[in-house]
Amino acid sequence: MKNTIARTLVALCSLSFTLLASAAPVPWIGALGPGDSISIPAGKILIMEQVGGTNFGVDGDSLSAMVRITGPAAGGIGSNFTADFGVLVPSADDGTKAFPTPIRLGPGMTITHQGGAPFAIFGIALESQDFFAAVSPSIRSVTSDGAQLTAIVDARTTIPTRLSGESSTNLNTWTQTGVSIASSASNPRFSRITTPEDTSRKFVRARSVRTSVAGKAN
Repeated sequence: MKNTIARTLVALCSLSFTLLASAAPVPWIGALGPGDSISIPAGKILIMEQVGGTNFGVDGDSLSAMVRITGPAAGGIGSNFTADFGVLVPSADDGTKAFPTPIRLGPGMTITHQGGAPFAIFGIALESQDFFAAVSPSIRSVTSDGAQLTAIVDARTTIPTRLSGESSTNLNTWTQTGVSIASSASNPRFSRITTPEDTSRKFVRARSVRTSVAGKAN
């Protein structure tokens, strides 16, 4: 009976992936001082993740700068726009500061330094067509020991990713409760997803999302 249940679980095990990233992201660093600007050319996307100061020996936790971002309507949504923003810039002695969420600039957009402290931007440059990039994950093995259902997932990508998993008994309601994930220390593209074998039917799905290349500053 145990073997029959195991085979059924293996047949019903389903995994789907979504990757929000470039197939070949390029680490990027740029500097902006008063009056400087950066324009994003056609076919490119710039993802700004962190900002760092270039003023060594400046006292204080942070400095400030004003930037203006302008751009065209994109994809038939909105219209040409101009927006002004303040940026908190750490002193050069304090390293870099991560934006709460990455700022994405698309083709035709321009960021201009309006005044205040000069700063460096750390981020990722990629091709527009690679912003939503497909991957071809595979399941190396699915096993059951009568207590747990385990799947080994090969993301087939060298892009830094974070894997999350959910389980279901009916394909309608999904939960992360009871699902554990462990990444291989020797090869991060492999992960093991485990969930209790507590019903006669068990489904598992996973999502792989790009993680920050630059990381967050302490």
